[in-house]
Amino acid sequence: MVEEAIDRLAAAGDLDGIVGLLAGAAEADRFAAGAAIEAAVMSAEPVPWQSAANPAPGQALAVIACVRGAAKAATLLARLSARTSNRSYLDRIGEVGRSRGPSWLADVGTRLALRLPERNGRPEDWNLAAVLLRAAGADPPVTEAFARGWIRQLLRPVPAGQEPRSLAVRLGEDPFLDRLLPAFFEIDGLGTEAAVAFRDPGVEHEDREPWLPAVVPVLLEQGRLDRDLILGATVDRLGHGGRPAGLRAFVLLHDALRPTLDESTARVSDYTLMLPDGPSTVAALAQRTLRAMDDAGRLDLEVLLEVSGPVLVRPEKSLVKAQLIWLSRVAARHPDRIDEMVETVAVALGHPDSEIRQRALDLVTRHRPDAVPGAAGPDTTGPGVAAVYVAAEMPPPIAGVAELAGEVASLLVTETAAGWERVLAGLVTLHAAGHRREMAAMLTPFLERYPYEFEHLIWVAQKRTVFLGVAIRRLSDPDDPGPAWERMVEALRVAGETGQRGGPDSALAKTPDGVLAARIAEVAMRLTDQPVPLLTATPTHVNGSLDATVLLARLERAEAEGWQPWRFDLEQALLRLPRRVEPAVVAAVQRLTSPAGRLFAGWLRDGGLPDPVSVRVEQRPGGFHPTRVDPATTPVERVVADLKPARAGETAPAGEPARAGKTAGTAEPSRTAGLSLEAQLVTVVRDPLPFRVGWEPGGDDVGLAMVLPHHRDVIAAWILPDIAGVGGGPRMSLLADCTGPAGAATALALVYGLTARHEPDRAAAVDLFLALAADGTELTDVGTELGRLGGPDGLVMVSRSVPALADAHRAGASRQVWEVLAAALPHLLPVAPRGLPDLLALAADVAPAAGARGEVAGLAEVAARRGSSRLIAEARRLKSLLM
Repeated sequence: MVEEAIDRLAAAGDLDGIVGLLAGAAEADRFAAGAAIEAAVMSAEPVPWQSAANPAPGQALAVIACVRGAAKAATLLARLSARTSNRSYLDRIGEVGRSRGPSWLADVGTRLALRLPERNGRPEDWNLAAVLLRAAGADPPVTEAFARGWIRQLLRPVPAGQEPRSLAVRLGEDPFLDRLLPAFFEIDGLGTEAAVAFRDPGVEHEDREPWLPAVVPVLLEQGRLDRDLILGATVDRLGHGGRPAGLRAFVLLHDALRPTLDESTARVSDYTLMLPDGPSTVAALAQRTLRAMDDAGRLDLEVLLEVSGPVLVRPEKSLVKAQLIWLSRVAARHPDRIDEMVETVAVALGHPDSEIRQRALDLVTRHRPDAVPGAAGPDTTGPGVAAVYVAAEMPPPIAGVAELAGEVASLLVTETAAGWERVLAGLVTLHAAGHRREMAAMLTPFLERYPYEFEHLIWVAQKRTVFLGVAIRRLSDPDDPGPAWERMVEALRVAGETGQRGGPDSALAKTPDGVLAARIAEVAMRLTDQPVPLLTATPTHVNGSLDATVLLARLERAEAEGWQPWRFDLEQALLRLPRRVEPAVVAAVQRLTSPAGRLFAGWLRDGGLPDPVSVRVEQRPGGFHPTRVDPATTPVERVVADLKPARAGETAPAGEPARAGKTAGTAEPSRTAGLSLEAQLVTVVRDPLPFRVGWEPGGDDVGLAMVLPHHRDVIAAWILPDIAGVGGGPRMSLLADCTGPAGAATALALVYGLTARHEPDRAAAVDLFLALAADGTELTDVGTELGRLGGPDGLVMVSRSVPALADAHRAGASRQVWEVLAAALPHLLPVAPRGLPDLLALAADVAPAAGARGEVAGLAEVAARRGSSRLIAEARRLKSLLM
């Protein structure tokens, strides 16, 4: 009988035998075997996926040939797909399915496609649905899950033995392209998928970059896609808004498309909607586009005035500054409309940032001195940069269990540092308020709804959400915390006793994001066994900073109520304190008597965390043989930075204790060797061989954002490899939100950002530049690194830095821009890299505003050359201005 032969061949893994059997069987015999095959599938016990005796692949082929109903066949195939990772049977589906006809195959394929989960689907399930649809010549359903699986399969590495072909070629030949590509513009959930970076196997020496902006322009050049439709879809997607991570690929695609003035003007209404309400990167794009229209005389003044009011109250200082500069230039062109201009600019007089208010006031008094009582007239010294940078305050605490559940749901979709802080604080305070049962009832369903997020993995450091899952389970049953419990507790014990996170068996990463994971694990461990009324480390500002007065009040409450903060919670609180604390607060802290209070007092008395030293590290290509690398003859491939602790004896190699301690529970008052969390945070050792670039840990943005808000150079050292590789705009923004000294790591990070390939990354670098200028930071080292990396080493493109530095100059940081240029030019003039004439032209524009005088090494020699090249002309112009 057919079913008996199928069972025998499937059990033996003989797929060719099954194909031959089914091809030769009559339709009546095949359909007669359907019920037996269904019973065999439903009753079979799963065997190891890779087992040669796994019957699932053969049974899948039999289902396609023998089961009459499409719905039943789809159910059985989904079951079998989950039992195997063997893809060899997929190649035989077309042959087996010929007897069923295109409509039946399309029906089954569509049903399977619609069953795919939106997130974390298995490639095997997607491949099965896709093979059936392609065999039928049918269009796939346009769903988030199917589109995500489609692009993930295309981005997978090309199998060994196959000819490497570029992604553009493979996409252009794919029958699903016209149907599925629009989904990435229309479905919000696919925004981050559009930004997945890849290394194109068909393009030599290509860096990893988001696939959508890298490939779509190529398909447009080939005529495979329609430019007007793609540009329209891109602008529409940007206009719909969303999270910055979901819009990044479309911002880059817009830049890659380079819309003409006519194309932009035809969509002026779309850009005017983006500027007031879009995320910062989208608003900056709209601002640049509209300004280009205005420069060309293609933007009505009424449109500019209408859109400027909402922009001038936005929190992003760089956007508001650029808008004020733009309005100032327009005011000079339209003296007859100055009253309207002043009325519009006056909106910024109420901006929360003092620098913005001063700029608006300067602009108003420059054009209408009589509009402001007591104004002394226009500012003739040029704009300056604010002396103080203040981050926005944290959102209010979570007030109820329903709000907590909503914040947890948001975290499971997109993690944010502020979101984690609010969830942790909410868990602790609501538990202390007696809402344990209510929290358990509302949060436990998340464990089933998002199984992948809470999956326990024994061979890697756990995801933060795994520890959140432990906390949720313990709310329902403190005695059943789940499989991650023992490893989590052991990792906390080791971190508390030795200061070490990470290692082959640790559940905590050794990178800074391991601190957030440790705090989540601490909540999971202590929430029910050692409850406290509140967390001490919850920041007061979105950059992670914690007001000392707030921490004092929390510890005073702890003393009054007789409880002690948890260890890592208190240590994180201390690491978040600002560098300067009011004397009255210091005096009040000295009166605390609890162990936590004495630790706080000692921390302030000793000056907090001493700044580690960041040291420049040159990485040279050398493969796996470092002894063969000769620094004298091997060129530098990349420059990163090490961190060396300032505290005596504080190092963090594997297995070496960072401080003495007893348990991972309450805080210890000892200050002799720093905090448990401290040593690993301030120790970074990079490999001098860049073959390990992909193995250099830095931690993720969420975990980095709030660990050390007042030690910018520490964060810069950790994230430098990423910034050096791709520009790292979001990570540059993290540095802009921090405060603290700028050492070698910050200087390198800023140079990589100013010379990044993509404009949004360079814009983020300008924000960091302005933040450093506002802090009064000396930027000569930045110029030195720009000169070294862009000159003799040739590691960055100097030409890319010119517009970014020009933006910083226009924003008021002329003196700091001159510091950079004056330090860079001596290195660049002898080698004359591409873009040097533009840099000299910028220096000539900046020098008068900065009051620069004197000599720049090497400038006189270039200016004295014979000829009339632009390089020589700009060198002469700059030299004359400096005399």
